[in-house]
Amino acid sequence: MSNNGERGERRVILEFVNHRNDTSWLASHFGDETVDEGIEVINPTTNHIITNREEIRNAPSHIKADMKIKIKRTQREIGVSIKYFHKSNPCIVNCTSREKFIRNERLRPYVPTLDVLIGQYQQDPSNLTENKSEVDRMLSDYNLTMEQRREIAVVIAYFTLEGTGRGDATVPANAVCDMYHNTGEIVFREMITDEEKIQYVLDNWHRYVLSIRGVHEKRNGQLRGNGMSTVNPPTEEQLPWVCMYNDNGVMRPRGAISIRIKKR
Repeated sequence: MSNNGERGERRVILEFVNHRNDTSWLASHFGDETVDEGIEVINPTTNHIITNREEIRNAPSHIKADMKIKIKRTQREIGVSIKYFHKSNPCIVNCTSREKFIRNERLRPYVPTLDVLIGQYQQDPSNLTENKSEVDRMLSDYNLTMEQRREIAVVIAYFTLEGTGRGDATVPANAVCDMYHNTGEIVFREMITDEEKIQYVLDNWHRYVLSIRGVHEKRNGQLRGNGMSTVNPPTEEQLPWVCMYNDNGVMRPRGAISIRIKKR
């Protein structure tokens, strides 16, 4: 069993496997570095070379590189994070509460800036009416200084390439590959330095969708936490991001940030 995103990731990996010796196709994504010898496609979990469809596996959540590409001529490896665009927008930050940001040493310095962003989000009329379980808004809608935007860009780059709310990835990525379901178009971008990673996010600022998610009653009556506890009330660390909403007469908390990226 797999979802559209997981099937899409396998489609992208297979595309690179099928073109691993097609130097003209590879040159359109990697430049002259792939001329003559092509690439190897590597499973980031096992480090085994992938040569056919049956060997393709989705990477676990603690790995950010969905595949690794080795340039044969230079032996240079690139960790690739795949974003597959089909019916829904790929998730970058997956329902992560404020306390997880505080406990992650890489993310903690940016909590004050995120507090500013979420403070503006909470004032959205759809949040103030307390009648929606989720409110999506474009990140570009908010009034932030350039320094604040850069700090948020650091956070998004971290979740895209380097880790999650739980901590650093065991296998980070240093490139992003977008693929569009209907056309098969592939857009590849490699980022080596921290500044390149920040610039990637700023260049795509208009594509990011922000929402705060939380406890939601499913059709079968069970509660889904979406990054929040279904049993305990929000903690003191979580509260600055919490929005309450009326779920058929029961007030439930939303307090976990979600950021997705939409099509170009």
